[in-house]
Amino acid sequence: MAWALSLDDKAVYLCSTKMLQQQLFEDFHHLKQVKLLWGRNNYVCTKSPELTAEDCDKETSGCDFLEECPYVTAKRQALASRVAILNYSYYLHEVNYVGGFASRAVILDEMDLLEQELLKFVRVELPDKVRAQLDLGQAEHTTKWESWRDWASGAAGAVAKEARKLRSKGINTKAELRRVLYLEKLAKRLGFLSSSVNHNWVWEKTDSKWVFQPTWVSPYAKDVFWQHGTKFLGMSATILSPKILCRNVDG
Repeated sequence: MAWALSLDDKAVYLCSTKMLQQQLFEDFHHLKQVKLLWGRNNYVCTKSPELTAEDCDKETSGCDFLEECPYVTAKRQALASRVAILNYSYYLHEVNYVGGFASRAVILDEMDLLEQELLKFVRVELPDKVRAQLDLGQAEHTTKWESWRDWASGAAGAVAKEARKLRSKGINTKAELRRVLYLEKLAKRLGFLSSSVNHNWVWEKTDSKWVFQPTWVSPYAKDVFWQHGTKFLGMSATILSPKILCRNVDG
Protein backbone atom coordinates (compact mmCIF):
# COMPACT_ATOMS: atom_id res chain seq x y z
CA MET A 1 0.00 0.00 0.00
CA ALA A 2 2.90 2.34 0.75
CA TRP A 3 4.16 1.80 -2.80
CA ALA A 4 0.77 2.73 -4.24
CA LEU A 5 0.50 5.89 -2.16
CA SER A 6 4.01 6.96 -3.12
CA LEU A 7 3.20 7.03 -6.84
CA ASP A 8 2.09 10.00 -8.86
CA ASP A 9 -0.44 7.71 -10.57
CA LYS A 10 -3.67 6.49 -9.08
CA ALA A 11 -3.65 2.76 -8.32
CA VAL A 12 -5.87 -0.28 -7.91
CA TYR A 13 -5.23 -3.01 -5.37
CA LEU A 14 -6.59 -6.34 -6.60
CA CYS A 15 -7.77 -9.09 -4.25
CA SER A 16 -9.19 -12.51 -5.07
CA THR A 17 -11.99 -12.57 -2.49
CA LYS A 18 -14.42 -10.21 -0.80
CA MET A 19 -13.02 -11.19 2.60
CA LEU A 20 -9.49 -10.12 1.60
CA GLN A 21 -10.85 -6.83 0.25
CA GLN A 22 -12.55 -6.20 3.58
CA GLN A 23 -9.46 -7.10 5.62
CA LEU A 24 -7.29 -4.79 3.56
CA PHE A 25 -9.75 -1.92 3.80
CA GLU A 26 -10.04 -2.34 7.57
CA ASP A 27 -6.25 -2.02 7.79
CA PHE A 28 -6.16 1.18 5.75
CA HIS A 29 -9.63 2.74 5.95
CA HIS A 30 -8.24 5.52 8.14
CA LEU A 31 -6.45 6.78 5.02
CA LYS A 32 -8.94 8.95 3.16
CA GLN A 33 -7.15 8.20 -0.14
CA VAL A 34 -8.12 4.51 0.01
CA LYS A 35 -11.61 3.35 -1.05
CA LEU A 36 -13.28 -0.05 -1.28
CA LEU A 37 -15.55 -1.13 -4.14
CA TRP A 38 -17.39 -4.46 -4.21
CA GLY A 39 -18.81 -6.24 -7.21
CA ARG A 40 -22.10 -4.82 -8.54
CA ASN A 41 -24.30 -7.55 -7.01
CA ASN A 42 -23.41 -6.30 -3.51
CA TYR A 43 -25.32 -3.03 -3.94
CA VAL A 44 -29.11 -2.99 -3.58
CA CYS A 45 -31.06 -0.86 -6.04
CA THR A 46 -32.55 2.27 -4.43
CA LYS A 47 -35.56 2.25 -6.73
CA SER A 48 -36.28 -1.50 -6.63
CA PRO A 49 -34.85 -3.19 -3.50
CA GLU A 50 -35.43 -6.64 -4.99
CA LEU A 51 -32.74 -5.83 -7.58
CA THR A 52 -29.02 -5.14 -7.32
CA ALA A 53 -26.71 -2.97 -9.40
CA GLU A 54 -25.85 -6.08 -11.41
CA ASP A 55 -29.45 -6.10 -12.69
CA CYS A 56 -29.19 -2.51 -13.93
CA ASP A 57 -28.21 -1.21 -17.35
CA LYS A 58 -28.69 2.49 -16.48
CA GLU A 59 -25.44 3.17 -14.65
CA THR A 60 -24.74 6.41 -16.53
CA SER A 61 -28.18 7.68 -17.60
CA GLY A 62 -31.88 6.90 -17.80
CA CYS A 63 -32.55 6.48 -14.07
CA ASP A 64 -33.99 9.15 -11.75
CA PHE A 65 -32.23 7.59 -8.75
CA LEU A 66 -28.62 7.70 -10.01
CA GLU A 67 -27.57 10.28 -7.42
CA GLU A 68 -28.91 8.04 -4.65
CA CYS A 69 -27.58 4.75 -6.07
CA PRO A 70 -25.16 3.18 -3.55
CA TYR A 71 -23.16 1.50 -6.32
CA VAL A 72 -22.77 4.67 -8.40
CA THR A 73 -21.75 6.57 -5.26
CA ALA A 74 -19.20 3.95 -4.21
CA LYS A 75 -17.78 3.74 -7.74
CA ARG A 76 -17.40 7.51 -8.04
CA GLN A 77 -15.53 7.57 -4.73
CA ALA A 78 -13.29 4.71 -5.82
CA LEU A 79 -12.54 6.35 -9.17
CA ALA A 80 -11.59 9.58 -7.41
CA SER A 81 -9.40 7.87 -4.79
CA ARG A 82 -5.64 7.40 -4.85
CA VAL A 83 -6.06 3.66 -4.28
CA ALA A 84 -9.19 1.61 -5.07
CA ILE A 85 -9.49 -1.87 -3.57
CA LEU A 86 -11.19 -4.13 -6.14
CA ASN A 87 -11.47 -7.83 -6.91
CA TYR A 88 -9.91 -9.36 -10.01
CA SER A 89 -13.21 -10.24 -11.69
CA TYR A 90 -14.66 -6.74 -11.32
CA TYR A 91 -11.45 -5.08 -12.49
CA LEU A 92 -11.22 -7.24 -15.64
CA HIS A 93 -14.83 -6.47 -16.54
CA GLU A 94 -14.39 -2.74 -15.95
CA VAL A 95 -11.20 -2.21 -17.94
CA ASN A 96 -12.35 -4.38 -20.85
CA TYR A 97 -15.99 -3.36 -21.20
CA VAL A 98 -16.59 -0.13 -19.30
CA GLY A 99 -13.27 1.69 -19.31
CA GLY A 100 -13.20 2.51 -15.62
CA PHE A 101 -9.98 2.08 -13.60
CA ALA A 102 -7.75 1.74 -16.67
CA SER A 103 -4.39 3.53 -16.99
CA ARG A 104 -3.53 3.09 -13.32
CA ALA A 105 -0.82 1.32 -11.37
CA VAL A 106 -1.89 -2.19 -10.37
CA ILE A 107 -1.04 -4.14 -7.22
CA LEU A 108 -1.77 -7.85 -7.49
CA ASP A 109 -2.38 -9.59 -4.18
CA GLU A 110 -1.93 -13.37 -4.48
CA MET A 111 -0.43 -12.99 -7.93
CA ASP A 112 -0.19 -16.78 -8.20
CA LEU A 113 -3.94 -16.69 -8.92
CA LEU A 114 -3.63 -14.33 -11.90
CA GLU A 115 -3.57 -17.10 -14.51
CA GLN A 116 -6.71 -18.63 -13.01
CA GLU A 117 -8.50 -15.26 -12.93
CA LEU A 118 -7.58 -14.52 -16.55
CA LEU A 119 -8.79 -17.93 -17.66
CA LYS A 120 -12.11 -17.42 -15.85
CA PHE A 121 -12.52 -14.11 -17.68
CA VAL A 122 -11.66 -15.47 -21.13
CA ARG A 123 -13.63 -18.71 -20.74
CA VAL A 124 -17.03 -18.91 -22.45
CA GLU A 125 -19.82 -20.96 -20.86
CA LEU A 126 -23.13 -21.94 -22.43
CA PRO A 127 -25.75 -23.64 -20.21
CA ASP A 128 -27.56 -26.62 -21.77
CA LYS A 129 -30.90 -25.08 -20.82
CA VAL A 130 -30.24 -21.88 -22.77
CA ARG A 131 -28.84 -23.76 -25.73
CA ALA A 132 -31.96 -25.93 -25.91
CA GLN A 133 -34.39 -23.01 -25.42
CA LEU A 134 -32.83 -21.05 -28.30
CA ASP A 135 -32.18 -24.13 -30.44
CA LEU A 136 -28.52 -23.23 -30.93
CA GLY A 137 -27.44 -26.73 -31.94
CA GLN A 138 -23.72 -27.38 -32.21
CA ALA A 139 -20.83 -27.18 -34.66
CA GLU A 140 -21.17 -29.34 -37.75
CA HIS A 141 -17.72 -30.82 -37.17
CA THR A 142 -17.04 -30.84 -33.43
CA THR A 143 -13.36 -31.77 -33.86
CA LYS A 144 -12.57 -28.75 -36.06
CA TRP A 145 -12.10 -25.33 -34.51
CA GLU A 146 -13.12 -23.62 -37.75
CA SER A 147 -16.52 -25.26 -37.44
CA TRP A 148 -16.88 -23.98 -33.87
CA ARG A 149 -15.93 -20.48 -35.05
CA ASP A 150 -18.75 -20.49 -37.58
CA TRP A 151 -21.19 -21.97 -35.06
CA ALA A 152 -20.31 -19.34 -32.43
CA SER A 153 -20.87 -16.54 -34.92
CA GLY A 154 -24.35 -17.83 -35.73
CA ALA A 155 -25.14 -18.50 -32.08
CA ALA A 156 -24.09 -14.97 -31.07
CA GLY A 157 -26.47 -13.54 -33.66
CA ALA A 158 -29.34 -15.75 -32.54
CA VAL A 159 -28.88 -14.84 -28.87
CA ALA A 160 -28.62 -11.11 -29.65
CA LYS A 161 -31.80 -11.35 -31.75
CA GLU A 162 -33.67 -12.97 -28.87
CA ALA A 163 -32.50 -10.24 -26.49
CA ARG A 164 -33.68 -7.52 -28.87
CA LYS A 165 -37.05 -9.24 -29.25
CA LEU A 166 -37.56 -9.36 -25.50
CA ARG A 167 -36.61 -5.69 -25.11
CA SER A 168 -39.04 -4.69 -27.86
CA LYS A 169 -41.87 -6.44 -25.99
CA GLY A 170 -41.13 -4.42 -22.88
CA ILE A 171 -39.59 -5.47 -19.58
CA ASN A 172 -42.05 -5.66 -16.70
CA THR A 173 -40.54 -8.05 -14.14
CA LYS A 174 -37.23 -8.68 -12.42
CA ALA A 175 -36.97 -12.06 -14.13
CA GLU A 176 -37.47 -10.50 -17.57
CA LEU A 177 -34.82 -7.86 -16.92
CA ARG A 178 -32.28 -10.41 -15.73
CA ARG A 179 -33.05 -12.60 -18.73
CA VAL A 180 -32.41 -9.79 -21.21
CA LEU A 181 -29.20 -8.64 -19.51
CA TYR A 182 -27.93 -12.22 -19.39
CA LEU A 183 -28.66 -12.82 -23.09
CA GLU A 184 -26.95 -9.57 -24.08
CA LYS A 185 -23.84 -10.57 -22.15
CA LEU A 186 -23.96 -14.10 -23.59
CA ALA A 187 -24.18 -12.73 -27.14
CA LYS A 188 -20.99 -10.72 -26.52
CA ARG A 189 -19.23 -13.75 -25.07
CA LEU A 190 -20.17 -15.92 -28.05
CA GLY A 191 -18.99 -13.16 -30.37
CA PHE A 192 -15.67 -13.16 -28.52
CA LEU A 193 -15.49 -16.94 -28.94
CA SER A 194 -16.10 -16.65 -32.68
CA SER A 195 -13.29 -14.12 -33.10
CA SER A 196 -10.83 -15.86 -30.74
CA VAL A 197 -11.23 -19.62 -31.06
CA ASN A 198 -8.38 -21.48 -32.74
CA HIS A 199 -6.56 -24.81 -32.56
CA ASN A 200 -5.45 -24.04 -28.97
CA TRP A 201 -8.99 -23.95 -27.61
CA VAL A 202 -10.79 -26.90 -26.04
CA TRP A 203 -14.49 -27.74 -25.76
CA GLU A 204 -15.76 -29.50 -22.64
CA LYS A 205 -19.24 -30.89 -22.02
CA THR A 206 -20.28 -31.03 -18.37
CA ASP A 207 -23.55 -32.21 -16.85
CA SER A 208 -25.16 -28.81 -17.26
CA LYS A 209 -23.19 -26.69 -19.73
CA TRP A 210 -20.58 -26.37 -22.45
CA VAL A 211 -17.26 -24.75 -21.60
CA PHE A 212 -14.88 -23.27 -24.17
CA GLN A 213 -11.45 -22.12 -23.11
CA PRO A 214 -7.88 -21.80 -24.42
CA THR A 215 -5.25 -24.30 -23.35
CA TRP A 216 -2.98 -21.34 -22.53
CA VAL A 217 -4.31 -17.94 -21.51
CA SER A 218 -1.03 -16.11 -22.15
CA PRO A 219 -1.92 -15.09 -25.76
CA TYR A 220 -4.84 -13.05 -24.35
CA ALA A 221 -3.12 -11.64 -21.26
CA LYS A 222 -1.84 -8.46 -22.90
CA ASP A 223 -5.19 -7.48 -24.41
CA VAL A 224 -7.37 -8.25 -21.38
CA PHE A 225 -4.97 -7.30 -18.59
CA TRP A 226 -1.47 -5.92 -19.09
CA GLN A 227 -2.32 -3.13 -21.53
CA HIS A 228 -4.74 -1.55 -19.05
CA GLY A 229 -2.18 -0.74 -16.35
CA THR A 230 0.78 1.63 -16.17
CA LYS A 231 2.87 -0.16 -13.54
CA PHE A 232 2.50 -3.53 -11.82
CA LEU A 233 3.52 -4.95 -8.46
CA GLY A 234 2.76 -8.63 -7.85
CA MET A 235 2.82 -10.25 -4.42
CA SER A 236 2.39 -13.84 -3.31
CA ALA A 237 3.70 -16.21 -0.66
CA THR A 238 3.02 -19.30 -2.79
CA ILE A 239 4.76 -18.75 -6.13
CA LEU A 240 6.65 -21.99 -6.70
CA SER A 241 8.36 -20.82 -9.88
CA PRO A 242 8.36 -17.12 -10.87
CA LYS A 243 9.68 -18.10 -14.30
CA ILE A 244 6.76 -20.45 -15.00
CA LEU A 245 4.21 -17.97 -13.64
CA CYS A 246 5.53 -15.18 -15.85
CA ARG A 247 5.51 -17.47 -18.88
CA ASN A 248 1.89 -18.48 -18.26
CA VAL A 249 0.59 -14.91 -17.93
CA ASP A 250 3.00 -13.03 -20.16
CA GLY A 251 1.17 -11.23 -22.93
